[in-house]
Amino acid sequence: GLTDRGPAVDGPAPGEKVFPLPDFHPQIVKLKLADGTASVERTVTLRGTDGAPLVGVADSQASPGESLVDLNGTVLAPSDHGLDPEGLVAMPDGGFWVSDEYGPSLVHFDANGKELERLSPSDGTLPRELSLRAPNQGMEGLTITPDGTTLVGIMHSALRTPAGPSGSVPVTRIVTVDLTDRGDVHEYLYPLADPQQTKVAVSEITA
Repeated sequence: GLTDRGPAVDGPAPGEKVFPLPDFHPQIVKLKLADGTASVERTVTLRGTDGAPLVGVADSQASPGESLVDLNGTVLAPSDHGLDPEGLVAMPDGGFWVSDEYGPSLVHFDANGKELERLSPSDGTLPRELSLRAPNQGMEGLTITPDGTTLVGIMHSALRTPAGPSGSVPVTRIVTVDLTDRGDVHEYLYPLADPQQTKVAVSEITA
């Protein structure tokens, strides 16, 4: 299991999100299911390349498109350790790949939760236009092909392009990354089958 960025609720102002626990550290949790009951076997706190825990506030490398505040209404400054995790892939070596809405990015962690690498539009390792994501609608679902060679991520909704507001465009994007050649990245338009029912968005993908 994978936590989100921590608890957040809509604030009184448009585009405002209130974070009751701004110091929340995103985590991966190993759960064991037995007789309909889940028990926690292991918790892995996600950490940056320097070993410091990641936090759920905005990533300083990407504009969240939201105003993030604490319970007192104080604006929460972006962090170079900010992460909004969404999708999770567990690798055979014990490591993980996580999709992040802020970047939007794909982040590689080792078995202990330490960041190894990050693919992002900001450095061109992911298509640069993905930075045009709508607020809180970045890289959502994440999966891997059965042969274990290709990551497949899907954007939550349409990008904010000059063609029109993302909330009315029934097309999102799938991105693939060849793990044997990080430069082999492809992007596909994905039309939503029933935009009215899906609210013009997706939340998961499987290969």
